[in-house]
Amino acid sequence: MFTNKHVIAALIVTPILAVLGYFAVDALVSEKPHQAVKGASYKLVAKPNCRYSSGVCELTNGDFEVRITLDQEDNQLLLTLESVFPLEGGKVSLSAADEENPLPSALYAVDEQQRRWQTTFFQPYTGVEMMHIVLAADGSLYYGETVAAFAEYETSYGEDFRR
Repeated sequence: MFTNKHVIAALIVTPILAVLGYFAVDALVSEKPHQAVKGASYKLVAKPNCRYSSGVCELTNGDFEVRITLDQEDNQLLLTLESVFPLEGGKVSLSAADEENPLPSALYAVDEQQRRWQTTFFQPYTGVEMMHIVLAADGSLYYGETVAAFAEYETSYGEDFRR
C-alpha cells in the first residue's frame, strides 16, 4: 500500500490542505473587530471569575473591560467598579433569581478620570443573586448580567489578595 506514489502524495498533501482550509474558513467567516458606534448598545460578557467566590467580577467586550468588587459592611453592600475607559454614568441592580423588575442604583464617580465608580446597596448579600449592569461610555451603552456569586470572597489563606 505504501509503495504506491499516489497514496504517499495523498498522505503528505491531505494534512497541509486541512490546515490551510481551517485558516481559510476562519478568515472568511469570522467577525471582524470594529470600533463602537455612538448610540449603539453592546453586550458585556462575564468572565469565569464572576461565577465563583473570587471577590472580583470582570465584564468585557473587546477592549472595553470593567472590574467589579462587592464588599459587605454591616447590612450594606458597597459595589466598586473600575473601568479601562472613562464612563459617562451607569446603573446596577442586584436581585433575587426569581425577582423580575429590580430597582437599579446609580453609580457615582469617585475619581476625576471617571474610571472608578461606586454605589451602596442597603441590603445584606443573601446568596445567589443576579447582577444587571448598564454603563454609558463615549456615547455608547454597554449592558450585561451575571450571577453575583463573586460577592462572597473566600480563600484558604486568610488573606485578601484582591488588592
